[in-house]
Amino acid sequence: MSGLNPYPEGKPVQVVVKRELGNWYAYVMYQVALKSKPRPIREVGIDRNVGQVTCSDGMVYRLPDDERGRMLECRKKRYQRMVARRVKGSHRRAKAKRLLGKTSQKIAKRRFNWSHHTSKAVADKYTTVYMEDLNTKGMTKAGKGKSGLNREILKSGWYQLEQMLSYKTNVIKVPAAYTSQRCHACGHTEKDNRNTQAKFECLACGHRDNADCNAALNILAFGNGATARGDGVDVRRSVKREIERGVGFVN
Repeated sequence: MSGLNPYPEGKPVQVVVKRELGNWYAYVMYQVALKSKPRPIREVGIDRNVGQVTCSDGMVYRLPDDERGRMLECRKKRYQRMVARRVKGSHRRAKAKRLLGKTSQKIAKRRFNWSHHTSKAVADKYTTVYMEDLNTKGMTKAGKGKSGLNREILKSGWYQLEQMLSYKTNVIKVPAAYTSQRCHACGHTEKDNRNTQAKFECLACGHRDNADCNAALNILAFGNGATARGDGVDVRRSVKREIERGVGFVN
Protein backbone atom coordinates (compact mmCIF):
# COMPACT_ATOMS: atom_id res chain seq x y z
CA MET A 1 0.00 0.00 0.00
CA SER A 2 1.33 3.44 -0.90
CA GLY A 3 0.14 6.97 -0.27
CA LEU A 4 -0.60 8.83 2.98
CA ASN A 5 -3.56 10.89 4.08
CA PRO A 6 -3.28 14.17 2.13
CA TYR A 7 -5.82 15.84 4.45
CA PRO A 8 -4.79 15.05 8.06
CA GLU A 9 -7.30 17.58 9.40
CA GLY A 10 -10.09 16.32 7.17
CA LYS A 11 -12.82 13.83 7.95
CA PRO A 12 -13.06 10.73 5.70
CA VAL A 13 -16.69 10.46 4.61
CA GLN A 14 -16.63 7.88 1.84
CA VAL A 15 -14.42 5.25 0.28
CA VAL A 16 -14.88 3.62 -3.11
CA VAL A 17 -12.96 0.46 -3.96
CA LYS A 18 -12.52 -0.35 -7.65
CA ARG A 19 -10.71 -2.96 -9.66
CA GLU A 20 -9.19 -1.48 -12.80
CA LEU A 21 -7.14 -3.52 -15.26
CA GLY A 22 -6.33 -6.17 -12.69
CA ASN A 23 -5.34 -3.72 -9.92
CA TRP A 24 -7.34 -2.64 -6.88
CA TYR A 25 -7.71 1.06 -6.04
CA ALA A 26 -9.27 2.78 -3.06
CA TYR A 27 -10.60 6.32 -3.57
CA VAL A 28 -11.11 8.06 -0.22
CA MET A 29 -13.28 11.19 -0.03
CA TYR A 30 -12.49 13.73 2.70
CA GLN A 31 -14.56 16.60 4.04
CA VAL A 32 -12.20 19.56 4.35
CA ALA A 33 -13.03 22.95 5.84
CA LEU A 34 -12.36 25.86 3.54
CA LYS A 35 -9.59 28.14 4.78
CA SER A 36 -9.49 30.60 1.92
CA LYS A 37 -9.51 34.28 2.81
CA PRO A 38 -12.15 36.59 1.35
CA ARG A 39 -11.12 37.81 -2.07
CA PRO A 40 -12.34 40.66 -4.25
CA ILE A 41 -15.04 39.52 -6.64
CA ARG A 42 -13.51 38.80 -10.03
CA GLU A 43 -15.50 37.33 -12.90
CA VAL A 44 -14.47 35.57 -16.11
CA GLY A 45 -16.25 33.99 -19.06
CA ILE A 46 -14.98 30.71 -20.50
CA ASP A 47 -15.59 29.38 -24.01
CA ARG A 48 -14.99 25.65 -24.44
CA ASN A 49 -13.75 24.40 -27.77
CA VAL A 50 -12.22 21.22 -29.12
CA GLY A 51 -8.80 20.81 -27.53
CA GLN A 52 -8.81 24.06 -25.55
CA VAL A 53 -10.68 26.57 -23.42
CA THR A 54 -10.46 30.35 -23.86
CA CYS A 55 -11.03 32.90 -21.12
CA SER A 56 -12.45 36.38 -21.60
CA ASP A 57 -9.13 37.81 -20.37
CA GLY A 58 -7.47 36.34 -23.47
CA MET A 59 -5.85 33.40 -21.70
CA VAL A 60 -5.99 30.11 -23.64
CA TYR A 61 -5.53 26.73 -21.96
CA ARG A 62 -4.76 24.01 -24.51
CA LEU A 63 -4.81 20.28 -23.96
CA PRO A 64 -1.27 18.87 -24.02
CA ASP A 65 -0.20 18.09 -27.57
CA ASP A 66 3.26 16.67 -27.00
CA GLU A 67 5.15 13.67 -28.31
CA ARG A 68 4.06 11.51 -25.37
CA GLY A 69 0.38 12.24 -26.00
CA ARG A 70 0.63 11.58 -29.74
CA MET A 71 2.45 8.31 -29.06
CA LEU A 72 -0.31 7.16 -26.70
CA GLU A 73 -3.02 8.03 -29.22
CA CYS A 74 -1.21 6.08 -31.96
CA ARG A 75 -0.73 3.14 -29.62
CA LYS A 76 -4.43 3.21 -28.69
CA LYS A 77 -5.47 3.05 -32.37
CA ARG A 78 -3.09 0.16 -32.97
CA TYR A 79 -4.53 -1.82 -30.05
CA GLN A 80 -8.07 -1.06 -31.24
CA ARG A 81 -7.23 -2.60 -34.60
CA MET A 82 -5.69 -5.61 -32.86
CA VAL A 83 -8.84 -6.16 -30.80
CA ALA A 84 -11.05 -5.87 -33.89
CA ARG A 85 -9.01 -8.38 -35.91
CA ARG A 86 -8.52 -11.10 -33.32
CA VAL A 87 -10.95 -13.93 -32.67
CA LYS A 88 -13.56 -13.27 -29.99
CA GLY A 89 -12.92 -15.30 -26.84
CA SER A 90 -9.26 -15.96 -27.70
CA HIS A 91 -6.36 -15.31 -25.33
CA ARG A 92 -4.70 -13.09 -27.92
CA ARG A 93 -7.79 -10.87 -28.08
CA ALA A 94 -7.96 -10.71 -24.28
CA LYS A 95 -4.32 -9.61 -24.18
CA ALA A 96 -4.96 -6.91 -26.78
CA LYS A 97 -7.94 -5.66 -24.74
CA ARG A 98 -5.75 -5.38 -21.63
CA LEU A 99 -3.15 -3.38 -23.55
CA LEU A 100 -5.88 -1.14 -24.95
CA GLY A 101 -7.34 -0.61 -21.48
CA LYS A 102 -3.98 0.37 -19.98
CA THR A 103 -3.28 2.84 -22.77
CA SER A 104 -6.75 4.37 -22.51
CA GLN A 105 -6.25 4.74 -18.76
CA LYS A 106 -2.97 6.61 -19.27
CA ILE A 107 -4.67 8.99 -21.72
CA ALA A 108 -7.55 9.56 -19.28
CA LYS A 109 -5.11 10.34 -16.44
CA ARG A 110 -3.32 12.92 -18.57
CA ARG A 111 -6.65 14.59 -19.37
CA PHE A 112 -7.65 14.47 -15.68
CA ASN A 113 -4.35 16.11 -14.71
CA TRP A 114 -4.84 18.87 -17.30
CA SER A 115 -8.39 19.53 -16.10
CA HIS A 116 -7.22 19.75 -12.49
CA HIS A 117 -4.38 22.18 -13.17
CA THR A 118 -6.46 24.31 -15.54
CA SER A 119 -9.37 24.58 -13.12
CA LYS A 120 -6.99 25.49 -10.29
CA ALA A 121 -5.32 28.20 -12.37
CA VAL A 122 -8.71 29.74 -13.19
CA ALA A 123 -10.10 29.37 -9.65
CA ASP A 124 -7.02 31.02 -8.14
CA LYS A 125 -7.68 34.16 -10.21
CA TYR A 126 -11.48 34.37 -10.29
CA THR A 127 -14.26 34.06 -7.74
CA THR A 128 -16.97 33.54 -10.37
CA VAL A 129 -16.77 31.63 -13.65
CA TYR A 130 -19.45 31.87 -16.34
CA MET A 131 -19.78 28.93 -18.72
CA GLU A 132 -22.20 27.96 -21.47
CA ASP A 133 -24.99 25.62 -20.40
CA LEU A 134 -23.99 22.79 -22.73
CA ASN A 135 -25.66 19.39 -22.93
CA THR A 136 -22.47 17.44 -23.57
CA LYS A 137 -24.26 14.10 -23.40
CA GLY A 138 -26.75 15.16 -26.06
CA MET A 139 -24.02 16.70 -28.21
CA THR A 140 -22.04 13.46 -28.27
CA LYS A 141 -24.90 11.09 -29.17
CA ALA A 142 -24.07 8.82 -32.06
CA GLY A 143 -25.10 10.28 -35.38
CA LYS A 144 -24.21 10.03 -39.03
CA GLY A 145 -21.05 11.98 -39.76
CA LYS A 146 -20.56 12.99 -36.09
CA SER A 147 -18.30 10.24 -34.76
CA GLY A 148 -15.10 12.24 -35.27
CA LEU A 149 -16.51 15.37 -33.62
CA ASN A 150 -17.96 13.29 -30.77
CA ARG A 151 -14.54 11.81 -30.02
CA GLU A 152 -12.88 15.22 -30.03
CA ILE A 153 -15.49 16.67 -27.64
CA LEU A 154 -15.12 13.75 -25.24
CA LYS A 155 -11.31 13.96 -25.44
CA SER A 156 -11.50 17.66 -24.53
CA GLY A 157 -13.04 16.81 -21.14
CA TRP A 158 -15.62 19.63 -21.10
CA TYR A 159 -17.77 18.10 -18.37
CA GLN A 160 -14.78 17.06 -16.27
CA LEU A 161 -13.40 20.60 -16.28
CA GLU A 162 -16.81 21.99 -15.34
CA GLN A 163 -17.08 19.60 -12.37
CA MET A 164 -13.61 20.47 -11.11
CA LEU A 165 -14.29 24.19 -11.36
CA SER A 166 -17.58 23.78 -9.48
CA TYR A 167 -15.89 22.71 -6.24
CA LYS A 168 -13.03 25.23 -6.51
CA THR A 169 -15.00 28.37 -7.30
CA ASN A 170 -18.49 29.63 -8.10
CA VAL A 171 -19.72 28.40 -11.50
CA ILE A 172 -22.69 30.03 -13.21
CA LYS A 173 -24.16 28.68 -16.44
CA VAL A 174 -25.55 30.95 -19.13
CA PRO A 175 -27.52 30.18 -22.32
CA ALA A 176 -25.23 29.04 -25.11
CA ALA A 177 -27.27 30.40 -28.03
CA TYR A 178 -25.49 32.85 -30.36
CA THR A 179 -22.42 33.40 -28.17
CA SER A 180 -20.18 32.58 -31.15
CA GLN A 181 -22.16 34.69 -33.65
CA ARG A 182 -22.72 37.82 -31.57
CA CYS A 183 -20.35 40.77 -31.77
CA HIS A 184 -19.16 41.72 -28.32
CA ALA A 185 -18.50 45.31 -29.40
CA CYS A 186 -21.89 46.25 -30.87
CA GLY A 187 -24.21 43.30 -30.20
CA HIS A 188 -24.90 42.52 -33.87
CA THR A 189 -25.67 38.81 -34.26
CA GLU A 190 -25.19 37.08 -37.58
CA LYS A 191 -23.89 33.69 -38.65
CA ASP A 192 -21.54 35.20 -41.24
CA ASN A 193 -19.75 37.21 -38.54
CA ARG A 194 -17.70 34.07 -38.03
CA ASN A 195 -16.51 32.92 -41.42
CA THR A 196 -13.70 30.78 -40.04
CA GLN A 197 -13.16 28.78 -36.89
CA ALA A 198 -10.52 31.15 -35.54
CA LYS A 199 -11.46 34.64 -36.78
CA PHE A 200 -14.43 36.87 -35.95
CA GLU A 201 -15.28 39.96 -37.98
CA CYS A 202 -18.54 41.83 -37.39
CA LEU A 203 -20.34 42.69 -40.61
CA ALA A 204 -22.07 45.64 -38.92
CA CYS A 205 -19.27 47.52 -37.14
CA GLY A 206 -16.13 45.82 -38.49
CA HIS A 207 -14.93 44.68 -35.05
CA ARG A 208 -12.27 41.96 -35.33
CA ASP A 209 -11.19 39.52 -32.66
CA ASN A 210 -10.22 35.94 -32.02
CA ALA A 211 -13.50 34.03 -32.38
CA ASP A 212 -13.14 32.10 -29.12
CA CYS A 213 -12.16 35.21 -27.16
CA ASN A 214 -15.16 37.10 -28.58
CA ALA A 215 -17.42 34.21 -27.50
CA ALA A 216 -15.88 34.21 -24.00
CA LEU A 217 -16.53 37.95 -23.68
CA ASN A 218 -20.16 37.38 -24.67
CA ILE A 219 -20.46 34.63 -22.07
CA LEU A 220 -19.08 37.00 -19.43
CA ALA A 221 -21.50 39.74 -20.52
CA PHE A 222 -24.47 37.36 -20.49
CA GLY A 223 -23.45 36.15 -17.07
CA ASN A 224 -23.21 39.50 -15.33
CA GLY A 225 -26.44 40.62 -16.99
CA ALA A 226 -25.02 43.38 -19.18
CA THR A 227 -24.64 42.71 -22.88
CA ALA A 228 -23.18 45.23 -25.30
CA ARG A 229 -26.64 46.82 -25.66
CA GLY A 230 -27.47 46.74 -21.96
CA ASP A 231 -29.84 43.75 -22.16
CA GLY A 232 -30.07 41.20 -19.36
CA VAL A 233 -30.47 37.45 -19.67
CA ASP A 234 -31.53 34.71 -17.30
CA VAL A 235 -28.74 32.53 -15.99
CA ARG A 236 -28.71 29.26 -14.05
CA ARG A 237 -26.80 29.70 -10.82
CA SER A 238 -25.09 26.87 -9.04
CA VAL A 239 -25.05 26.72 -5.25
CA LYS A 240 -21.67 27.62 -3.76
CA ARG A 241 -20.41 24.59 -1.87
CA GLU A 242 -19.48 25.13 1.77
CA ILE A 243 -17.07 22.20 1.91
CA GLU A 244 -14.30 21.16 -0.41
CA ARG A 245 -13.95 17.49 -1.25
CA GLY A 246 -10.46 16.10 -1.74
CA VAL A 247 -9.44 12.71 -3.03
CA GLY A 248 -6.73 10.59 -1.48
CA PHE A 249 -5.31 7.83 -3.67
CA VAL A 250 -4.33 4.46 -2.27
CA ASN A 251 -2.91 1.69 -4.43
